[in-house]
Amino acid sequence: MVPPDPNPTAKRKANDSNLLPPTTSKRMKKESRSDASKRKRHVGEEQPGGLIIVRAPAPRPLSPENVPRPSPRLPSPNSQPLPRTPQIHSLLAWSAEQAMSRMAEATSSSAKPLKPPSKSSTSRGTGPPPLDDRKKLILKNVQEDFIRMLAEQKIDISASSRASKGETSEGEAPNEQNVKNRAREVTFQQHINRAQAESDAWSRVDQFYHQYEVISNADLEKRRQALNPPSSAKAKGKQRETLQEPLDDWSWLLPREGDLSDEFKEQVDLELIKQIMSDPPEPLNREMEDLQFKIDSLFSYVNSAVHTTDMTEAELDHRFSLLSLALSARSHSLPPPSSSSSTSLSSHLPLTRGASHPPGESPRDILRALSRIDKERPPGKIGDAARRAVREVQRVQEGGSGGVGERRLTGLAIGVGATPRKVPGTPRRRDR
Repeated sequence: MVPPDPNPTAKRKANDSNLLPPTTSKRMKKESRSDASKRKRHVGEEQPGGLIIVRAPAPRPLSPENVPRPSPRLPSPNSQPLPRTPQIHSLLAWSAEQAMSRMAEATSSSAKPLKPPSKSSTSRGTGPPPLDDRKKLILKNVQEDFIRMLAEQKIDISASSRASKGETSEGEAPNEQNVKNRAREVTFQQHINRAQAESDAWSRVDQFYHQYEVISNADLEKRRQALNPPSSAKAKGKQRETLQEPLDDWSWLLPREGDLSDEFKEQVDLELIKQIMSDPPEPLNREMEDLQFKIDSLFSYVNSAVHTTDMTEAELDHRFSLLSLALSARSHSLPPPSSSSSTSLSSHLPLTRGASHPPGESPRDILRALSRIDKERPPGKIGDAARRAVREVQRVQEGGSGGVGERRLTGLAIGVGATPRKVPGTPRRRDR
């Protein structure tokens, strides 16, 4: 931290002499004491506007040897340097006073004969051009106004510009683009607010009609349940569906006139709609509904009959094919049992050779009649089981007696691929 200057007055005087240009310092050296006394007369002069301007006497320039040097001492806590802005104000006021003093001296000395200007000064162009009385008065007024504005702090001499703080001077015109942007911002904000209000209104309308739809659906469901009581689960598929219309002919489904807008009322005639919906149903329409029900019933009956016929035909074909195979197997004679093996399975089968049938009731005649009928039947009505039976009979007929041998039960030697069977033992006492 830099300590404050113990003697700021001497330092300020030295700085003031250094700030002056060299031409001014040379001129000040030539001033006499009489000029200094004349300058003192201007101290306390009242200017227009009631402002008293105190004009300090110009400091006399000193040589570097005569400049007093402050003796080092401890800094006083009460002595503090002025801020940067007041220093500049003081310097500007002093400079303006000096300029006015020089102008007054030039005016007072204009009555005396002046020396002709030297060629060197004329060639350099350092001297100001001569002014007439009117221009001198204007210059004096400008200087006085400048000093007064400095005293009233109307002139901004701060280092930082006011534009960075968002401030503008009185005579500065605003930026046209900024003005347009502010106007657009206001307009767009109004549009956004209006759109938001419209969105809120539509949300309220949507919520109202959604609630109205829920209530209406609940009322319709209650009325439908009251008109059509639920039937039992068993009788549900056996009953005819009946639609009972309400007594008011669906007029209760029409919207109320208070719910419709004026534009919709002009385009739609509710009275005509009520008249059309309230007309009694025609008898022909009822008969058409009965006819449709009867046609559906007949179609279901025919479909059930066809399905039953197909299943019966398939079952009969299967049974008759089994009968045909059994009859073909029993019609041929079986070989006698082998005497070498008493454990042959054929010995336990009943003999069918001696089976006698009454004349005209032979199973062969029955099968022949059935086969004759099957031949006359169209091929599309012959089932798969019947076809298999016919092929089996043809194979047996073509093979002759050897064909039956494939299905004949023959005995084998003991221990050669035969399944061990229990030999019948001695009969018991209770079986005798």
